[in-house]
Amino acid sequence: MSSRLLGLTCATVLLLGACAPSPLDDQRRELLQSWGSDLILPELSRLIDKSEQLGGSVSALCLEPSTMNLGQAREAWASARKPWERFFVFDFGPALDEPLRLGPQIDFWPVRTEAVDKALNSGSYATYELLGPEKGFGAIEYLLFGPASNELADVAPITASVKLDAGTSSRDAGASSLDAGSSGPEEQARCAYLARMTDALTADARRLRRAWDPKADGYLTQLTSAGIGSTEFDTLPMALGRIVNRMGFVVQHVRADKLATPFGTDVTDVELDKQESRFSQRAVLDILDNLEGVELTYFGAKTGAGLEDYLQLHGRSFATQMHDRLAAARRALERVGDPLDDAILHHREHVKSALDRLDELQRLIQVDILGALSLSLTFADNDGD
Repeated sequence: MSSRLLGLTCATVLLLGACAPSPLDDQRRELLQSWGSDLILPELSRLIDKSEQLGGSVSALCLEPSTMNLGQAREAWASARKPWERFFVFDFGPALDEPLRLGPQIDFWPVRTEAVDKALNSGSYATYELLGPEKGFGAIEYLLFGPASNELADVAPITASVKLDAGTSSRDAGASSLDAGSSGPEEQARCAYLARMTDALTADARRLRRAWDPKADGYLTQLTSAGIGSTEFDTLPMALGRIVNRMGFVVQHVRADKLATPFGTDVTDVELDKQESRFSQRAVLDILDNLEGVELTYFGAKTGAGLEDYLQLHGRSFATQMHDRLAAARRALERVGDPLDDAILHHREHVKSALDRLDELQRLIQVDILGALSLSLTFADNDGD
């Protein structure tokens, strides 16, 4: 596997950052470059594609309401979740830092249903820029899967002076251009708000990819030029440490925030409303996608390099331990299953087992692997989504 690092071409190096002067630097820089070209940029491209498909499905639902089209819009939402959750290892820089801070714009959770309802009922979504709690995956999920979502299948078709289709922005159409026809204004507003939110999701996904793209705003170049001109990362160990720490943080975040918080201390202390993706009942699938992102970062994506390649070049390997602990965590999570509510209330031993397996995976990354790399454990990313 280590040949994947040594075999990176100079063309790839020149695309993402300057070649480094020493073999050790070359290996670390090539690993950062591989993560950029094989994971970060492709996942963001997939996020854009899937967000556009979601927008098209919402437009189809609004133009021809039906149970089938509602189901397809729900499937499109779930499909767009996967690249976002796999990208979470790299959810830093433009995703968390001002002035962009795009992560909470794309996925603010737990969803604040009161903020969504307020924007919907007041019509303010049509007149000002949506804020994080009022848009993104969580807000879209609430309208597509929440208590009143089935009403979307019964809305009379929208006719608009500007047709809402995959190529038309609801910002341009605006709520005032929608003819409510024979259906009530609340249902029509729900559709118009959904269209506005899916437009915003696609726009934010594009902004995030542009922020990382070395041919655009170039945050990826900040990472790959660590120690040779980067204003974000003074040294290569700092850049590498950021990502390895993020791997550990993702597992910690999944364990502590996505499972332990809704799980509570006992069945009388549960907080089911603190789940991620609770209306779609996709909480465990989101976690499994997060772990897939960790796995791809460690083992590499297809022909791309992973952290294991770099470790092997230096006589270390945690491949067996990572494989075994990832597999154990997956098995435990699959026993939990979706909906997570059911396991939290009725099969708490399954959730406890999953928490234990995730703790073992977290310790492998944050103790053994960080130690083998002589990197420090940091907690700078604890603000999460």
